[in-house]
Amino acid sequence: MFLHDFAISYAGEDKFHADEIYKRIKEKSQSYSIFFAPYEKDILVGQDGETLFEILFSKCKEVIVLLSENYKHKKWTRYEWESF
Repeated sequence: MFLHDFAISYAGEDKFHADEIYKRIKEKSQSYSIFFAPYEKDILVGQDGETLFEILFSKCKEVIVLLSENYKHKKWTRYEWESF
């Protein structure tokens, strides 16, 4: 059972591009469930991020990763990468 069709993993500096991807997927079909952190703050607040993301990524059909120089130098995105 999947919680989301897609999850988007990105470095904060690349948020504009991640947001564009989110919008384009939603344009294709509003029925897609997409985990995109800026729109999921109610899920994130007060949670252990490591555990939450391990579960989240394992229960998504697809993870979209915005690989960039920013992504490869961030501690948190490296953790996300290792979790999926």
